[in-house]
Amino acid sequence: MRHVHYSPLRAADRRDRPDGTGPSAATGLEADAAIELVDGRWAALEAETSEARVGGGVASLGRLCEELIPNADARVRPPEFMAVITGVSEYAHLVEQGVCAVPTRALTA
Repeated sequence: MRHVHYSPLRAADRRDRPDGTGPSAATGLEADAAIELVDGRWAALEAETSEARVGGGVASLGRLCEELIPNADARVRPPEFMAVITGVSEYAHLVEQGVCAVPTRALTA
């Protein structure tokens, strides 16, 4: 069995302040969660309340990758996949920029 590491990801700085005024609040470079395997592969996830907000999640993930991947100091390869997890949605589907939109009810064992 492979080990999966789940952690919140803030590309700008992991030391954000609780009041929301930390560095990633200013840059908008953040994802709600990241899944990282021991071999370095990873995925970025954004959570939104409904299908109507998927566009914002896609934009956020796009900004993250545009800034993080080309940064030689970060030494990060492109994510294996990106997804916007929605609270209310009819079905899972592929949206622009190769990002999947997945309703929570589709996340079953």
